Amino acid sequence: MRSDLDRYKEVSDAIQTGWWESDVNSGIFKCSENIAVKLGINKDGISFNDFISMVRKDYRELLKHEFYEFSNFRRVFYDRTFPVETQNGEIWLKTHFIKDLDEKDGKGTFGVLQVVQPQQYVPETSATERANHFLKNMDSVSQAMSVFMTNEREDVIINNILGLIVSFYNADDAFIFEFNDDNETQTCKYEKAVDGVASLKSKYASLNNSAIPWWSSNILSGKSAVFDTLDKMPPECTKERKLFSSHGVKSVMVVPLISEKHVFGYMGLFTTKEIYHWTNEDYLWLMSMSNILGICLVMSRMREKGNKEKSYIDNLIKHMPIGYGRLKVLRDDNGIIYDYRILDANLSSSILFGFAEAQIDKLGSEIHDKQFLKKKIGTLSEIIEQTYYKESEEHFPTGQSCHKIAYVSGTDEVVEFFIDTTEMLKAYDIIRQRDRLFKDIFVNIPIAEVIYDIDGHVKDMNNAYMETFGISSIADIEGYSFMEDPNLSPEIVQNIINNEFTQLNIPYSFSNAINFRSRRKGKINFTYKSIKLYDNQNNHIGYLIIFIEDPDKLFAASRVRDFEDFFALISDYANIGYAKFNLLDYKGYAVKQWYKNMVKKKTLRSIR
Repeated sequence: MRSDLDRYKEVSDAIQTGWWESDVNSGIFKCSENIAVKLGINKDGISFNDFISMVRKDYRELLKHEFYEFSNFRRVFYDRTFPVETQNGEIWLKTHFIKDLDEKDGKGTFGVLQVVQPQQYVPETSATERANHFLKNMDSVSQAMSVFMTNEREDVIINNILGLIVSFYNADDAFIFEFNDDNETQTCKYEKAVDGVASLKSKYASLNNSAIPWWSSNILSGKSAVFDTLDKMPPECTKERKLFSSHGVKSVMVVPLISEKHVFGYMGLFTTKEIYHWTNEDYLWLMSMSNILGICLVMSRMREKGNKEKSYIDNLIKHMPIGYGRLKVLRDDNGIIYDYRILDANLSSSILFGFAEAQIDKLGSEIHDKQFLKKKIGTLSEIIEQTYYKESEEHFPTGQSCHKIAYVSGTDEVVEFFIDTTEMLKAYDIIRQRDRLFKDIFVNIPIAEVIYDIDGHVKDMNNAYMETFGISSIADIEGYSFMEDPNLSPEIVQNIINNEFTQLNIPYSFSNAINFRSRRKGKINFTYKSIKLYDNQNNHIGYLIIFIEDPDKLFAASRVRDFEDFFALISDYANIGYAKFNLLDYKGYAVKQWYKNMVKKKTLRSIR
């Protein structure tokens, strides 16, 4: 039984079709045996130069250029028909590129080679006309692309270019698809279709890559797709063939749009009325268009993004509550700075200087007095010629204060930022006054007070505390912690730690206070009042403890004062008083109500 190889050989001989392969490393061109016999060359191959010399003279330079082009860069499409001169006469060959070979296989190319019927020679005049047609359209497209450098809308520019492409190829539709950021979907961004052709843009505004997997994967890998007919699509293009057929596509060609080696979309065209046999010139021209268009699109969008960012920054600078100014210093013939010009400034900086509007393009000498100008020039000279950066505090005639940041931003240019600190300084003054007031009260109040940290060590104490505990200086209590004081039981310490406010009556023995030095002896009753302290972040930082000595005596004195106040009220109401005197010597004393009611005098005196 015959093998498949035998059958393939018979078919290839019948249609005079075989393969060709180039090996860049060895410089050898090989082809299948049936074609080698037809050409009269060795089946083991022929050198590149020898094969080129077989090409008919009028095609030789063209084939030489294209042939060696494969050595320099990888192409994804190549289709050429050309004549060669053999011992058996002139033979026409049609070659079609299939794939590039790996480095280990010779870093060459592989394709189909077929003997075809002789084609009519293209006269030089026709070639010239074709070149002129190409150049004419190239000029039109280049003029359209030059509009990218203006502020014309992107969609208007692209639609004009796509219209020129449709006209050049006599196609029915030209389009641009772009992939989204994660390369999972694609969108028809622009399209130019002739009348009567259904729009891709309206039908495929957003298309999932899984709907055309081979197509999407092929283009994302940087490859083109060129098909004279849909039948020439690979077998795995089932979904793609169905989609294009439903749209009436007969021939299609697409090339990738690349930015910095990244494929962000593709440009293509198709025919619906008749089959189009794409040539190398067709492919190379469209590839050139995609390369230029890709660059223009990226530049246009970068410019648009830059304009938006610049507009955002300009508005930010204009309205931000921080003063901003950009200054250009002016020098005399000796290079000495004598003035400066305000290149840019916002309203906030002008208000600090007492101006109602930004003083852009004004000279410093035009808006400031000589004293201020001299000081300013000295500062600018220091920044430009020495420090290049400086932070300082400044006060303005308007009464405002600010923190200024200045740095060199270019040749003889300085940028300044002014942060208004007027209210902040006022707030600091209030805080300092309050701190001073609190300190004065804390130190001088006749009640023993002490501030402890969270470990119970003394951070601050007032005079009454030092007197109450017999302490001469902070050194006497260094290392002391109320948490370790023998006079305070663990339960008392824990009570202070656990509660925000605590009040306890504690008998305190100075003979037990062995962890600090005290002049006092004996035992005293104290009322402890403790308060937990927190910072502005609500973090616990310590305790304030108030000591009230001998609460029984204080309580008795309080009762006496309460009685005196009550008695004074009754006395005033009943017109009575109270007096005490000795009948033997006629000496005694009376309360003020007695004098008020009986003798109308407020000072005490003896009674006789």
